[in-house]
Amino acid sequence: MRFTHTEMSADLRDATRKLLTREWSVDAAKRSAAGENDDAEKLWKHFASLGWPGIAAPSAYGGGSGSLLDLAAVAEEMGRAVAPTQLYSTVVAAEVLGAFGTKDQKDAYLRTIVDGSLRATVALDEPALTAQPDDVPVRAVRNGGWLLTGTRWFVAEAVSADVILMAAATSGGPALFIVPTQTDGLTLTPLATTSGPGQAVVTLSGVRIGEDQIVGSKGAGPAVLRRAREWAQCLQLADVVGVGAYVLEKTVAYVKQRIAFGVPIGSFQAVQHHLANMSTELDCAEMLAFEAIELVDRRDPAATIALARAQSFAPAAVKRATLTAHQLHGGAGEVLEDDLYLYSNRAKRAELTWGTPPEHLARVAEELAAEAGVS
Repeated sequence: MRFTHTEMSADLRDATRKLLTREWSVDAAKRSAAGENDDAEKLWKHFASLGWPGIAAPSAYGGGSGSLLDLAAVAEEMGRAVAPTQLYSTVVAAEVLGAFGTKDQKDAYLRTIVDGSLRATVALDEPALTAQPDDVPVRAVRNGGWLLTGTRWFVAEAVSADVILMAAATSGGPALFIVPTQTDGLTLTPLATTSGPGQAVVTLSGVRIGEDQIVGSKGAGPAVLRRAREWAQCLQLADVVGVGAYVLEKTVAYVKQRIAFGVPIGSFQAVQHHLANMSTELDCAEMLAFEAIELVDRRDPAATIALARAQSFAPAAVKRATLTAHQLHGGAGEVLEDDLYLYSNRAKRAELTWGTPPEHLARVAEELAAEAGVS
């Protein structure tokens, strides 16, 4: 079974590949991974000029009223090219504001997100806190508005963001707050990671924001956080599917031209077995990922199980594929002159971001037990 793109998502996929072929390169990806930001900034300007931050935003605010599937087509191509992920964080913020924000919040933030002049990110879960939306290390109390205190690690694209949608615990349950990065008391500490720049530790030391900076009506916090979490996970799943597709194509091409004992190594049965296993696992990863994306897009009740199932398998499968690719490339796959390390780093980041396979499988078991009425 293979997922078939809609006409619009197929057009976006093709347009993204053409743009990245023209405006991005392996060298740019290596510079970005090393901490240089100029290439990523140029690429963002191209995205903004095409209106891609607003692909799925409401047309009333300048968006394209597209779908998560449309964005997933873009994300898949960005994974193939190991392009910067600023777009993902921004479109997740746009989706949350479009779905739950007040008119004033949409006027103040959504319009500028859509036209690319404002970049946003979301600070949701940390790796050890993926299962329960109440497990948030930032607290918010009412004090002439809201007073936020705490530390959030591994906030994606925080370094380049103008606004952070910050999850915090309140007396009424978890909620999401709009926090400009230039607010007094907010400190960003960039993290050095193997998958490139962007992540940061966000420290809030008595950050004061207005009463109107909370997203969603009273009691809507869990639904707001769930929507943000689902969209963020879906875009990363699409991204890692693109990583796997490129790695398989690259490896197949390499074993056809690498000669050993007078013949291409791809003629050896052991190599063929490795490639067959890679292809099978990557097909399964693609199927599970896009099944989850489609169900989330439709807001189907089955989306929770589908997403947990996809998360339990796809990132780990792509990570395994990159390791097999390194093995089949031999020494050529272990040097920085090659681009394979960019893809194995990207796959490992995806595997770690939203929790471990056992955590996701436990979520599947919990949901199935609940459906069956088993306590």
